[in-house]
Amino acid sequence: MKKSTKELLYKSAYREIFYHVDKKMLEMCYLSGSTDCTDEEYKEEEFILVQFFTQKEVDLCCVNNVNLDYIIMPYMQEWVKETVNPVLIKEGVKKLAVITSQQVFSRVSVRQMTDKFSKDASSTCPIRHFTDQEVALAWLFE
Repeated sequence: MKKSTKELLYKSAYREIFYHVDKKMLEMCYLSGSTDCTDEEYKEEEFILVQFFTQKEVDLCCVNNVNLDYIIMPYMQEWVKETVNPVLIKEGVKKLAVITSQQVFSRVSVRQMTDKFSKDASSTCPIRHFTDQEVALAWLFE
């Protein structure tokens, strides 16, 4: 597989966001320490992410949650469903790969949130969960 051209778009205490120009892919990687993230900080981080979906040509998205410790409570899942998901649908994201967290509660909360996205009648974007980044990327690029 050819090495992708990777551009760092954003870095905070909680996450890094990269854009792979040649693959038209956004990659978001959670960093250690997201346990301390507040709901308001999470919302701010999601607003930043959404901006990149509108500014860049994005067909694919890979979310690496391996280090995610922040538990996305049901009310925040609803907020993401109402605020973030419509942008991903509007911008025509074709595939979303999620690499799961080791933290069981984070993993469950992310699964619940992506299930809401999958059930949206206007979403045609397939979402798959993985434990291995190489397998996730292979699925995205097939």
